[in-house]
Amino acid sequence: LRRDQSLEYIDPELVITQLGVVDCAPRISNRYEREILMKFFPSIIVNKYMTLAKKTRERRPKRAYVSPEQFRHNLKDYYQRAYERNTDVLSIVVAPPTEWFIERSPYIPEQIEKYNGISQNVAREFPNVSIIDPYKNTDNIDNIMLDGDGYHINPKGHELVFEHMKQYI
Repeated sequence: LRRDQSLEYIDPELVITQLGVVDCAPRISNRYEREILMKFFPSIIVNKYMTLAKKTRERRPKRAYVSPEQFRHNLKDYYQRAYERNTDVLSIVVAPPTEWFIERSPYIPEQIEKYNGISQNVAREFPNVSIIDPYKNTDNIDNIMLDGDGYHINPKGHELVFEHMKQYI
């Protein structure tokens, strides 16, 4: 949802956004630390540093790539721009984490809940925005999320999302 002009250029009637875990995930290092390392050191050094950091650091919410405040700002900006163009927005929430993901990042459930809450609160301010939570009544999230990496939905997950979306499109 960065401030590019694709919304204005395309001028769609409907936009579907699927918010992912990238923005809110607790990280070993923050984006700026990683950018500085990549700018001044060869990738082999950066990779060794990150391997060491993974062994000595905990994934922390304060190192998420996008702060809650910036996330809120980004959503408000995008939804406002869509509202001004009479564009409806269907926004799919961040999916709950798998057990595998929680083992590697213990703060992830709280982060996802926080960012999904921000999405829901901001959406209430805009009549053109609907929040879609296809995962709300899903008993076994691992069954629909394990697509080789533990983060992305598999074909069962895509079917679940589609079933929730088809009533809107």
